[in-house]
Amino acid sequence: MRSRTFQILVYCVTVCFTLHSLFGCSSSKATSAYLDNYKDEPYVDTAGFVGHKDDIYKAAIGALQSKGYLITASDTATGRITAELNRISILPEDRKDTEEKAKSGAEGSNVIVAILGIILVVGIIAISIY
Repeated sequence: MRSRTFQILVYCVTVCFTLHSLFGCSSSKATSAYLDNYKDEPYVDTAGFVGHKDDIYKAAIGALQSKGYLITASDTATGRITAELNRISILPEDRKDTEEKAKSGAEGSNVIVAILGIILVVGIIAISIY
């Protein structure tokens, strides 16, 4: 036999969870405002240079390594270089994200949402069983 109080509780949690999902999960302008500095920058993943092929290739590898990149693959015949950023320090973008999360206390709200989700699932299962 179902308890009326239990049904009301399950419906309230369902409504709260739905409202939070619809309105509580939107991003704010403040969290991505630091990316506006890069908005007008052109994105280039390839570049062309005039000069002797070997000199340009060596200069490109040296420039990447001086910026902290680790060369993962290179082909001198085609001039293609693949590199990964190899840094111990945190990138400014990642540091900003970490600071924003710490200021907003996002971890606490995530725990509450997880608990409400578990209650919701358990409540739906309990209603469907009875």
